[in-house]
Amino acid sequence: DISDAKAIIGLAKKKKCPVLSLSILSMVPQAVQFRSRLSEINPVEFGTIKGFGHSLAGIIHAISLAQRVFGNGVKAVECMGQSECAHILLDYGNRPDRPRAGVMINCDSGGGWHSSMYASAYSSKGEIHSPKINDFEFPYGAVVILKLIKKMVRTGIPPMDYSLMLENIAVAQAARIAQKRRKKIFL
Repeated sequence: DISDAKAIIGLAKKKKCPVLSLSILSMVPQAVQFRSRLSEINPVEFGTIKGFGHSLAGIIHAISLAQRVFGNGVKAVECMGQSECAHILLDYGNRPDRPRAGVMINCDSGGGWHSSMYASAYSSKGEIHSPKINDFEFPYGAVVILKLIKKMVRTGIPPMDYSLMLENIAVAQAARIAQKRRKKIFL
């Protein structure tokens, strides 16, 4: 949970030992390419992610893809469904640079060929849909992460702000709470 993750970050800072925690989905070039297409329909009003499972790993990967495509800075989370974190709505708190109606992450939406995930974005100007992002694309994200780790080891500096690493964990935890309480949970 978020308190454990914060404790790990606190220990890393205390010991001056950088850490890195990333989902491959946050680094796949296909997500970056799709994000660059959002300008075709700006302002994006709503987004969706079709995940590939509702295990904790599947949930974290889907959240990470949503953050990579639509951005960080989630303010609140709502969640519903028959399984844990089946359908998660990310609320960005009316930020003008984020989807006004939020991003819906559908984790329990059936299987995906080779763990395929998809992103879609909608606005009054139309919609765009990503191609599948799956096992065949994941190695490209792994290469990016390995390069970041190599640089981190050489410099002793984490390649990104720790708050960015913590947000997906906070979102997953808030989603679990939101589903149990049946109400919006603020991060």
